[in-house]
Order: sequence, then structure tokens, then C-alpha cells
Amino acid sequence: MTATIQESTETIQNLPRYPESQVLTLPTERNPVLEDKLKICFAKLKQVMDGIDRMGQINNLNSEERSTIKELKMKDDLIFLPSDKGGEFCVLNSEDYNNIALEHLADKSTYKEVSRMSSKTIETKINTKWRKMAGDIGLPYRVIKNFTTNNSDLPRFYHLIKTHKKDKELKCRPIVSNANGPSKKISWLLCRILKPVLRFIPSHISSSSQLLSELKAMTPQRFEEFHYPISLDVCALYTSIPPQDAIRALERKLDETKELKLPLQNEEACQLLSVVLENSFFEFHGRIYHQIKGLPMGNAVSGILSSIYMDALEKQVLHFPTIAIQRRYVDDLFILTTGEEEAKVIFERFNALDPNISFEMELPSQGALSLLDFTVKFSRDAENCLRLSFSFFRKSARKDIFVNARSAIPTSTKVNCIQNEAKRIRETCSNAEEEQRGIETFKNILRRNNYPNKMVQKVARNNKTKRKKKTQIENPVYLKFPFITDAITSKIQRIFASADLPVRIYDRNFTLRNALSKKDKSGKCTIKNCTINSPALCLRRKCIYEMRCLRCDDAYIGSTLRFLHTRVQEHMSRSSSSVFQHKERCGGAFRTTCLATSSDVTSLRFKEAILIRRHNPAINNKRESEEILSMTFE
Repeated sequence: MTATIQESTETIQNLPRYPESQVLTLPTERNPVLEDKLKICFAKLKQVMDGIDRMGQINNLNSEERSTIKELKMKDDLIFLPSDKGGEFCVLNSEDYNNIALEHLADKSTYKEVSRMSSKTIETKINTKWRKMAGDIGLPYRVIKNFTTNNSDLPRFYHLIKTHKKDKELKCRPIVSNANGPSKKISWLLCRILKPVLRFIPSHISSSSQLLSELKAMTPQRFEEFHYPISLDVCALYTSIPPQDAIRALERKLDETKELKLPLQNEEACQLLSVVLENSFFEFHGRIYHQIKGLPMGNAVSGILSSIYMDALEKQVLHFPTIAIQRRYVDDLFILTTGEEEAKVIFERFNALDPNISFEMELPSQGALSLLDFTVKFSRDAENCLRLSFSFFRKSARKDIFVNARSAIPTSTKVNCIQNEAKRIRETCSNAEEEQRGIETFKNILRRNNYPNKMVQKVARNNKTKRKKKTQIENPVYLKFPFITDAITSKIQRIFASADLPVRIYDRNFTLRNALSKKDKSGKCTIKNCTINSPALCLRRKCIYEMRCLRCDDAYIGSTLRFLHTRVQEHMSRSSSSVFQHKERCGGAFRTTCLATSSDVTSLRFKEAILIRRHNPAINNKRESEEILSMTFE
């Protein structure tokens, strides 16, 4: 019994906390000193905000660009999305976009259209498995609740166009968004738990620098014998791996690595994986599909499982005496062998490993092979000695696109991006000539992205003097604040620094895709007798809404992560809802409006609290109001 309690305690300590928890709680004890600091910071922030209001509108687009975006946004028959590779931005007729998706989903060996499946059904299956398993090992309620999913949506299918493919017909990269899916929390937990397993896979690399370091460390005698590099690419990696075979490969790997202690038992982790992989359903334009073949797209755990499965296959050829180095980055394999004939034999052996997995091979051209972001070349000098050299490599599909000088992000961020790219070029190239060529190419890219010549010239300088390091903030709290100017960002940083509070400023970039996004007018309301019955509102997510009684003008304010009409329908049909109770007493109909939105869950809850404090809605019951108002102070 004591051993069981100790194991449960260790499990609780080792289990990571889900970072996007929707539960906001006050600290158990008040901290008057901290609260005073926050009030002072709040007052100073309000002064900064008042100054911003007086500045007027700031826009980094010229009048022609603003006019073009406005014109494009008005065209309902167009879809705007980035390309699969290369950084291009695609403008596509919505009918063509849908036809490409439906043609891809018509593959009945991979997808099966089903008449009905709800996120609630999948949610219940996953939650039931998690609660039973967590209860059996004695996890406390707070930990169980942390990874219990509520109010999820079916994952959504979309695709990106492969503009780098020169085929006459458009090819697409299928993607399934699991942003608010029923398996998101458990998949995140499984990823965190299983990621350490990758350390025990010899061929796995997480970046090209690992492979570069290994090649540079080879002795001349070694690469005299193994001088022939080849690249193997797995075709359709995720959909080629049977889920149950991947789980069995994981079980064998965990049995082999006894020194690796997981927070959960091996059997428990595999059970959770099974229920996640069995329920890979998604939705596209009102149709529901089940992925019946391969690992689910859009689920982060598929990447880890594919690496473990490929490791199990690769073990069968690792002992070949003609292989010096074999390393894999996702679905790209680099192999160093003794010659072309041996390379063809290796290629045949790899393709014979598993009937589900097929490979494509790329051989070196004139002694050089390009992969990831570098080119490796073997050549002989005047003394007939074999030399190994490296140069920076940019794929032909990758366009000359970089963070634009006019982008609305801090200058320090742009400078760091430039310095990191220049550093990567210098560290990759093995001689001064290749380095100069790579730097010159990069400088031209910067010029085409509107950087002034003075900043471009700094790239050429390899300044190795140590810069004064900024004070690192330990365990920072992030304040979401839109970037306006460098001066305003500095002001806000100084406010928290003077109060000795560990706060960092951040915000997601507002991209061209955001600027061209439109309300979903293509969807349809699927709820019978819906009180909203407007796709622009029905299909709104992550919003704060108001339901106002048309008879007495009393209102209710709430928030939802799901489709708004789903949440409103619950209010109208559940007797426990204060809206339902008011409707029974008053008998009036309700008008629903959206008050605010936010992509960040915590921000959404705080906005809800502020709006409830401001409007004091009469229908919200006292307990709901007190609970959410406790998160704010005046």
C-alpha cells in the first residue's frame, strides 16, 4: 500500500500541467504587496493606453495595399492561404479549393465518410478511459480535471496547395486542425510523456546541425571509404503506418529502455494512445470523415509514433557493413555508403522492409547531395586526397521571402532573425568562398524585403565580440499586448521592470492571412429551430456573447469556445441555465449578439469578467457573477 501511494505521488510530481487550462483560480492566500504592485502597473499601463488613443491610427500598409486587401476581402468566391512550401500566398477560387479537397477525400482506402459522429461522443470515450486510468493509479481530482476535455469540436480538414510541384493539376497537402479537438489535451500529455523516447533512437535527429557536426567529425580515412551520400524520402509517411503496429513498436521500445521512467505505466500510455488513434474523425464543409488508414493527420503524437515505428524498421539494415552513417529527420533519411551499387542495394532493402512503406531515392550529382538546408560534397584535391565540404542550401521551391522590414514586430526581433540566419549560413559553410556566396544571396533577399542598406551591410560583418546579455527573466508571466511601436513596447517593459515583476510582452503577428480572413458564410446552421439562424453568428467561436430578452430587456453575458449556436441552444434547453429559467418566468424571446472575441482562452475569460462588471447583466446568477468577478480588481 505504501509503495502504491509513493508511486502515485511520483506520478503527480512528474505529470506536466496542461498549459492551456480553462480553469482560472485565485491564489489560496492574498498577497497585498503583489496586489499593490499590480495596481500601480495597471495605472501606468492606463496612461500608456491613453497616449495610444491620442496617437490616432497607425498602419504599415500604404493606400494601394489597403485598397487591394479591401477589394480582395469583398470577393466571397476566393480563398486565401499560404502555399505548402516556398512562402508564397495563394489566391484560389473557393469552388476549385473545395473540389481539390473532395477529390483527396475520395480515397476510400484512407477515408470513410460517415453519416454521424459528434465531438461529444469522442470526448466521452477519451474522458472515460482517462478518468478510469487516473482513478486506478490514485491521481487527485485536480490532475484528472486538468486533462479532462469539455466543449470540444470535431477537428477540421483543410489543405495547402503545393506550388512547388510543376504538375498541370494542383496538388494539395492535407491538414487536420485539432485546435479544439476532443483528443487535444490527452495528445499533448502523451507527447510530453513519450518525447524522451526519441533520445534512444540512434538515427533520429531534431535539426540539420546534428548531422553536420557528425559529418565534420569524420576522419579522412573514414570518408575515404564511405564517400557516397544518398537521400531516401518516405512517401506519405503518416498514412502509411498502421496505428496498432505503431503502438506495438512503442511497447517494444519501452521494454528495451528500462532506464527510461515514464510518469505513466507503459500499458497505461498505450491504452490512451489506442483510444486517441481509433477516433480520428474530422469534418469538412458539413461532411464527417473517419481516417481509417494510417496515423491521424493533425495530431502531434503521430510524429513521435512515426519515428519509433521507422526505428523498428531501420534496425534491420543498420548492421550493413556498407553503411557508415544513417540519420533521419522526420521522413528524410541521409545515408553515407561506399558507392552507387551499394546505394541501390540499400534502397532495395529499405523498400522490402514493409509493404506499407515505400521510399524514393536521390543520388548525388557530381559528388554533391543537397538535403535539409545544406549541401555536402566529396571531391579530390590536387594530391588525389578526398575532401569533404559543405555549403548553405536553399530549395528551389523556397522563394526570396523574409520578415519584411515594414512588418509590425519589434525591431529587436527583426535584428535577431537576421543575425540567426546569417549565423546559420556561416556555421554551415566549410570555406570562405561558399560563406561569402551564401551571405551575398541573403543580403539580396533582405534588400528585396525593404531593409535599408545600412542594416544589410551589417550582415556581412562577422562580429564575434560578446554582447552584453540581457537579464534573464525566470518563470515569466506573459502579457498579451499588440505591437504598436518600439517606444511603446519599451515603456511597458520598463513599467514591469521598475516593479520587479517577471513579465514579458508578446502578441501573435497579424498576418496577411488574418487581414484577408472572412466570416464563414459557406457554413450552414445545423440546429433545428435555432434562435440565431445566421451563419455569421451561429458559427462564431471563442467569443463573449450577450443574450437579451426582447420583452423585459434583461441580459445574460457569457463566453464560449464552441460554435455560438451550440452554446445558445444549451441555454434554451437546459433547466439548470439561468437563461432557461428567465425564459420560463418572462416568456420573452432572446436576441443574441457577439460582444468580443479572443483566440486566447485566458484573455477570453478576463474580457468576460470585465464586460460583466461593466454591464452588470441581470440574468446572470449571483454565483456565476461572483466567481468570474473575483478574477478582476479595481
